[in-house]
Amino acid sequence: MEGFRSERPEETLEFIESTGIDRELGLKPVSERGEGDAHVVVFRNGKGKHHAGKGTSKTQARVSGVMEAVERDRCRYDESRVIRDPDDPVNPYPEAYRGEPNRWVDALTLPDGEHVQIPVEEVFHPVPEAIAPTHTNGLAAGRTRNEAIVQGLLEVIERDAWSVHEERRAPVEQLDVTGTDVEKVVDSVEAVTGYRPNLRLLPSRVEGVHVVGAVLDTGDPDTTVMGMGASPIPEMAAVRAVLESLQGFELNRLGIESPVRKTMSPELRDILEEKLTPERFRRMNAHWFKTSETVHIDDLERKNFDDVESLLNWLVDRTCEGLGGPVLVADLPDRFEGVHVVRVRVIGALETAVDGVRGRRGTRRALEQVV
Repeated sequence: MEGFRSERPEETLEFIESTGIDRELGLKPVSERGEGDAHVVVFRNGKGKHHAGKGTSKTQARVSGVMEAVERDRCRYDESRVIRDPDDPVNPYPEAYRGEPNRWVDALTLPDGEHVQIPVEEVFHPVPEAIAPTHTNGLAAGRTRNEAIVQGLLEVIERDAWSVHEERRAPVEQLDVTGTDVEKVVDSVEAVTGYRPNLRLLPSRVEGVHVVGAVLDTGDPDTTVMGMGASPIPEMAAVRAVLESLQGFELNRLGIESPVRKTMSPELRDILEEKLTPERFRRMNAHWFKTSETVHIDDLERKNFDDVESLLNWLVDRTCEGLGGPVLVADLPDRFEGVHVVRVRVIGALETAVDGVRGRRGTRRALEQVV
């Protein structure tokens, strides 16, 4: 239920252990918690950085955590990949921006497969002397390249819907998962944390892709966390969101900043870092706590695919239609044979939760699409 993968978690974990990826990265478990269908693991690598994984099983959580560590290892700035004089540059930044791109990296467009160059800030994280905030939205690893692209693209769609929701600040539908396997995951997260995630159906601009937000409301602004997930199968989107809220809760408990919070704009971070009363916090974020109506997950449309390639082709077409496209893919160098890491970017995707200046390009069009 976690997502589209080319191999079962058990097979991938066996591959990780046989190749020694976890040992080469110096990964040591800091925390492993779980009940029933919800598990989270936090690793610390040899450089003191933390990486977290989540899943409906302990095995899936461990695989998720190792793959995140691989992603972060591969997205480090690499001067050898930098192009100073690009042939076909694609500049995603507004004219009135912090600076003009002066370093580029090769990428491919989908679905056309054209060779282009995009700013280094769109590929690596962090970047020295960056002209734009860098982040990891669209960074993904997989046992196959297509698998990695699918995961990265779904994350971009997920963050686009989150950004639209933050711009609209209007109540959305509450998602009811009573009587489903998703409810078992929700129950398990409540058993681990003591708090029950509340699910929201966010406004997706990519037709056929459901985006779900999960709010784990502890009653304390400092410890309330949220998670998100996107998938053409609503159950997968919901499970990912619920598990991400568990991951955020555990990182918070350990005093580690969660990935969702790391990608927030300075404005949102300032709001969260204020000493807010629970009442004021809920008023300021009423679009997360109030709902318009309730929809049961069984009533949502779903689309199944026979293989990852079919899903990717469909997803690229729908993304270009909904977000304006094109989809851009930069392949990051393989350090570990059998693991592919990519950075996926989409021209037209909103990222106001990542970068207020860059993100608001096309905001009016985006809001008109979901009204």
